[in-house]
Amino acid sequence: MKLNRKILILEYNDIPVGTIREDRLDKEEFELSYTIGPIYRGRNFGQIMMSLYLIERKGTFLCEVKEDNAPSIKMIEQLGFKLFNTEKRVNFYKLNQS
Repeated sequence: MKLNRKILILEYNDIPVGTIREDRLDKEEFELSYTIGPIYRGRNFGQIMMSLYLIERKGTFLCEVKEDNAPSIKMIEQLGFKLFNTEKRVNFYKLNQS
């Protein structure tokens, strides 16, 4: 299977503050990985970045979050992601948008 990957960068005042990596698993399924630079965490940049990413996108979106990363868990749950599995202290979330 050929991996189809995109890296998106969120900039604030021309400064990169966060990234989303999108791996297309099939036609309408995507695995997302995201991060916010340490000095920008706790300022809602993650919520803004993911909200912008998800606007008008259709498909199934998957994320893995370490179970001790409470801010990230809160953010993706507020965006509608649902927990579907936990393994080795990692939570697996899914969001379906049509």
